[in-house]
Amino acid sequence: MSAIIGCGTITGQPNAEDYCLTSPIGFRCELQVVSAIRELLVTVREAVGMGNRQGESYESFRIDVEQSHRMSEVTIAYYDRMAEAYWDGTRDHDVNQNYTAFLDAIENDPPYSILDLGCGPGRDLHHFRLLGHNAVGLDGSTEFVAMARSYSGCEVLHQDFLTMILPESRFDGVFANASLFHVPSRELPRVLLELSETLRPRGVLFQCPNFESGVTGHSPDDH
Repeated sequence: MSAIIGCGTITGQPNAEDYCLTSPIGFRCELQVVSAIRELLVTVREAVGMGNRQGESYESFRIDVEQSHRMSEVTIAYYDRMAEAYWDGTRDHDVNQNYTAFLDAIENDPPYSILDLGCGPGRDLHHFRLLGHNAVGLDGSTEFVAMARSYSGCEVLHQDFLTMILPESRFDGVFANASLFHVPSRELPRVLLELSETLRPRGVLFQCPNFESGVTGHSPDDH
């Protein structure tokens, strides 16, 4: 699973022998993660329940979950406060190589159904809509949700990454540009499982770490 947490695109094909990692600059390499999509899902499900098998108490697990949610609340509050400054600092960033890598990896027929995970003020949503795709945003920040709806004209879900409710087999691709790093490592297997289940067959999860903080000073990473 750690291979997913890097700049690139993971595509999964039922009964395939591997997954393919596509970098944002276009090269492709074979990535031996698991032998088939169903094995990946089993691996993730096992990781979700790993804590108790390692001898950790339920109380310890509960405290970790509570801490994760408190961290999420702090992060969302930060973005609510800094929404305008963040938008001013990132709206003109050139991420065309990420758009290209993501869209080129999707093997279904366009227009694509796309989930922009952590859509922020809506820059990427706006781009995907201009290309004719059916883009849906998701963000935990109330300010970002309002800005994204206004700027892109797309549907935007107001949801925390840790408490997402997503339809099954809905999207051809999930675009997680500079967003999954906000998910605590302990929660990541569960979140990845939820994202895999919202993808259609041959769907694509694209993720890239945070190279575009548009705000100077403290950031959510400081917490």
